[in-house]
Amino acid sequence: MGRSDAYNITAELIYAAVAVYFIFGLAWASIYQVIEISNPSSFSMSNAEASTQNFIFQMWYFSMVTLTTLGYGDISPVTMTARVFVVLEAIMGQFYLAVLIASLIGRRIAQGK
Repeated sequence: MGRSDAYNITAELIYAAVAVYFIFGLAWASIYQVIEISNPSSFSMSNAEASTQNFIFQMWYFSMVTLTTLGYGDISPVTMTARVFVVLEAIMGQFYLAVLIASLIGRRIAQGK
């Protein structure tokens, strides 16, 4: 693999970047589950049901809404610990996208030279 191959933007590179973004969402959902289990009522959920499957989905949903900084507000962090982690996820989500886009543009410019 030559130096020029390192700068090529391929479909696989784009798919991998998207997959990493979703993995971040799943990892943060797991963190939120641990926070809620260790300290119940760390999150306020307006439409929460008692089932475990629904709880897992709710935390994944909240994670993806936070990661994208969409913020519907139907689930909210209540405790300081939950709020700190939510802020960290939102910042990480924005930095990831900014760095990813900058990297891809930089590679594309280098590819053209």
